Amino acid sequence: MNFMDLIGSLGARFKDSKQKNLASLRRSEGATLLKKLKYLRFADPEIRGKVQPFLVTGEKYLELSALADSWDPLAQGALEECWETLKAFLTEVDESSQEKRFSLGDQNPFPLARERVLADLDRQLKILQTRTNEYTQGSGHDTLAAREELL
Repeated sequence: MNFMDLIGSLGARFKDSKQKNLASLRRSEGATLLKKLKYLRFADPEIRGKVQPFLVTGEKYLELSALADSWDPLAQGALEECWETLKAFLTEVDESSQEKRFSLGDQNPFPLARERVLADLDRQLKILQTRTNEYTQGSGHDTLAAREELL
């Protein structure tokens, strides 16, 4: 092995290590987002019902991506979008209740907030489910091995 081959080998290992560290960091961020989502409370049963599938699918995504030692930017983005959408909705609900309490006009209108939030949550959940399912599209042997490793 000559010097250039050695340098190339070290560079490849460094790049692989860097990618694994990035994947671990992104999965950690995803886990933090899921933890935040678990603690949110919604009076609206339909909104509450949309959050539960995110939690289940998000946990599955994190488990499968950890097994693959990778991460998916679109799945991660769906988790982040869900968090941002719900945060904006809760802010609107809070502001609306304050405006009613103090007989103020709507200072920051958010027309059709509930419907828009529900539609966005549906879109983001579809992305998360699709990207999570891609982790399980391997052979039957791969899928079973991954499940056995989880146990």
